[in-house]
Amino acid sequence: MRDPVLLMAVNGIPGLRWRERIAVVEAAGDAGSFARFTAGDVERLAGRALRNLSWDAGELLVRAEGSVRCARARGVRIFSYRDGEYPLRLREIENPPFLLFARGELPVWDSAFLGIVGTRHPSAAGQRAARELGREAAERGIVVVSGLAQGIDAEAHAGALEGSGGTVAVLGNGADTVYPASNKRLAARILDAGGLLLTEFGPGEGVRKFHFPARNRIISGLSGAVVVTEAPEKSGSLITAAYAKEQGRRVFVDARALGGEGGGGTLRLAAAGAAAIASLDGVLALWDGGVPAGAGVNGGLKDGLKDGLKDGLKDGLNGRRGGGRSGGEIFSHGEGLFREGDAGGPGKDTAEGLHSGGLSAPGEALAALLERELAGGLPAARETI
Repeated sequence: MRDPVLLMAVNGIPGLRWRERIAVVEAAGDAGSFARFTAGDVERLAGRALRNLSWDAGELLVRAEGSVRCARARGVRIFSYRDGEYPLRLREIENPPFLLFARGELPVWDSAFLGIVGTRHPSAAGQRAARELGREAAERGIVVVSGLAQGIDAEAHAGALEGSGGTVAVLGNGADTVYPASNKRLAARILDAGGLLLTEFGPGEGVRKFHFPARNRIISGLSGAVVVTEAPEKSGSLITAAYAKEQGRRVFVDARALGGEGGGGTLRLAAAGAAAIASLDGVLALWDGGVPAGAGVNGGLKDGLKDGLKDGLKDGLNGRRGGGRSGGEIFSHGEGLFREGDAGGPGKDTAEGLHSGGLSAPGEALAALLERELAGGLPAARETI
């Protein structure tokens, strides 16, 4: 591992991309050499003009030394993109963190990881669904990843602990603090159970609004698949879903929490083609690889849930008809994020495709899609997620 003081100092240079930070570390070699670096040196390595040139290498090193001392005192490990401890899946994403800070036990990074995310203000159904899914995943050897927020995140972590399995909490602040404070006890339980608190923000760094979208890309990046349990239309978990799709991860919505007032965002994801599941079996049936050998699939969605799921989907989607945005429009990345089909329109195996084929409302189309999936009517090669 490189000198952590050098890594922290380079991490403090404003406006650099992750590859550029690596180039600076490689060029400097050690903290003593970096102390002589100027903004011009960094610009030459980056191959572009930088906006913020008002930094001093010596000052960055002094701050870095303090941060490293703080990290060591609080049991926080520091590792970079080049280190063996760095998660393999994060190396695959477009904008991986240059540094990671961790408290707890590092999992085996090539294990199966399932992201479970959603609203901070879930319904009782959403709470139950997240906890049950977290517990089921842990019991089958799948590491649960979430963001330690109130609501769905906390339930997912708690479920994983109930299932005596691993869980990773990705933070939007430094690893030496817990936000929100109400989840301090949960964070302690995660650490006591051999779990992990992980972040790209250094010790002492507090919560800022822009930290959470950055955190969300790590949640999805670590995960082989992501379940959005319950989310309103402006939920940050929709950002996680967008990152997941961009990163080539499977995206699911939990059908058990689709019908409530807080499920507008998940309904739109489902209408855009995200697969609706009602248990871990539904996830495992569609997950492309990365599932532990002992996880097993016990038959997918349970037949006894079929009618209730269909009714909930119809009522939830049709109740919002005309008042919301289309599934593709909830992402800044543009329309059609989850749709399959050519440029002429959505594929026939999405809810919008079925709706355009004659079903009278989006909810009916989604219910029909779910019924076909329950009956095995959608071939695996045509899955839209």
